[in-house]
Amino acid sequence: MKNKTYLKASLREIRQSKGRFIAITLIIFLGTFLFVGVKATGPILNHSASEYVNGQHLADLQVTSTLGLTEDDIDAAKKVVLTQKPPINFITLPTQMRSCK
Repeated sequence: MKNKTYLKASLREIRQSKGRFIAITLIIFLGTFLFVGVKATGPILNHSASEYVNGQHLADLQVTSTLGLTEDDIDAAKKVVLTQKPPINFITLPTQMRSCK
């Protein structure tokens, strides 16, 4: 009996304020679609980025040093486990020594 009365009262309330009911329903749908979109976008972007990096054969590891690399640094970089053994390239950038006056 209580459920039937509650249902009648709810339907009467919806009938009397259709605009409010539609607005609340649209807000709920918008929130649901936003949640689903954000939840689905992460894995898709991760997959796209992985395909791009693998397709372009970009570097998996890049070591940068402002003062140069020591033998210990080079040995540590060689110990990193990679899926393939890439060639190790050393790029030396010219730098200017500036004296502070």
